[in-house]
This record gives sequence, C-alpha cells and structure tokens, in this order.
Amino acid sequence: MLVLVVLVACLAILWLYIRRRASFAASLPTIEPCHPLIGNLMLIIGKNSEQLFEGFQRAFANPAKLFKFMAGVMPVVVTNDPDITQKILTSPDCLEKAFLYKFFRLDHGLFAADYDIWKGQRKTLNPTFNQKILHGFIPLFDKYSQELVQSLNSLADGKTAFNISPLMHRLAMKTICATTIGVEFERNSDADRLSELLQRIFHMTFKRLFRFHWHFEWIYRLTEEYKKDMELRTEAYTFGDEVAFY
Repeated sequence: MLVLVVLVACLAILWLYIRRRASFAASLPTIEPCHPLIGNLMLIIGKNSEQLFEGFQRAFANPAKLFKFMAGVMPVVVTNDPDITQKILTSPDCLEKAFLYKFFRLDHGLFAADYDIWKGQRKTLNPTFNQKILHGFIPLFDKYSQELVQSLNSLADGKTAFNISPLMHRLAMKTICATTIGVEFERNSDADRLSELLQRIFHMTFKRLFRFHWHFEWIYRLTEEYKKDMELRTEAYTFGDEVAFY
C-alpha cells in the first residue's frame, strides 16, 4: 500500500511539474487533432518522409500567427508569420538554443552552441561577412544557381517525382567550400564523400528527433544507430580536416 501511495505521489508531482513547465503556452491555440498524453504525435508516428512533410504542411497552415505543437505533454511554440519570426530571432530573451540542437552534437559552433560560446564567435566573424565581401560572392551564387537549374532541368520531365535533397546538399557544400573555406568543391576528391557523410549524419539526427524515447541520451546510447552515428561523425571530422586544409 505504501508503495502505491508513493508511486501516486510521484506521478502527481511529475504531472504538476509538467503542467507548470507548459503553462507559458496555455493560452496559445493547439494544432488539431490533439490527443491526451500523446498530443500531436500521431502526425509523426509511423509516417514516411513524404507523409511527414504533407502532415506538417497542413498542420502549420494555421490561421493563428502563433500556436503550439504538443510533443506529448510538452508544447512546442510554432509560428508561420515572418514578422513574428524576425522578432523571435532578434529578441534578447531568445538567445539560448532549444535542447533539440544538442542532438546535432555541434556544441562549439554558431549552429548549436550555447549562447556564451556563439556570442563571441558571432562577434569575431561579423567583420569577415560585411556587405562588401558578401557582394563579392554574388558571381559565385549566380554561377552555382545556374548549375543547379541545369541539373534540375535534366531531371524534370513533368511526370516523375525525384528527390532534390542530394542536389541541394551539393549546392550547399559548394557554396560553403568556396565562400567560407576557400576551396573549390569539384577539385577536392574528399568533398563529395564529406557531403555524403553529412547527409547521413543529419538524416540520423532528424530520425532521433522524431523518436521521442531517443531524446534520453542513455537510451540512445544503447541503440545501433548511436554506434553508427559516432562512426559517421569520426569519418566526417577526418574528411572535414582534409577538405579544409587541402
């Protein structure tokens, strides 16, 4: 009997804690359908990439400018309004990254680092990306955009669906290599392999995002995906150094 009382008390405390953590979004409208305990997770569970995209597209076409997605019992605030997005991105109260960024394991860069780290990096990098330098990159952007259009034209027949992700990843790698690292993508034999590794790493990271029990690090470390993730990252770091110091 005592064990049951303790269990009920613990569950009650946990529920009150969750309610308190989620209270900041209580007044926001919720994406429908929303179910008890699992929230909006039925939009995600058992869906392939195309179904996920279509489901989110419908869900986020919400007439409200600010609303919430219920990841189980925890709210995720969502906006589809560019003005609100700008306010969030420039607000001094929204400087820390969400815990989901930790899954990318990029803890020392602008993308996923804590505020204390990326603030200094941003300040250091700002002079290297001033307006004059960015204007100098326009010919490169134009060249790579034209190459992308040509690649898409060769694949588009108006009937057959195809995956544009490899082309977009390649474009991103070419642009990053040329503008940030100062390396020509096509002349570096390691760049293609690095691009492939990064695609696989990001795919595994997003796979973890949509499996909520994998959010617990100790559970994720027990999976085969974790071992493969670490292998891919080790190889990617090696290739990244070779590309950067080519």
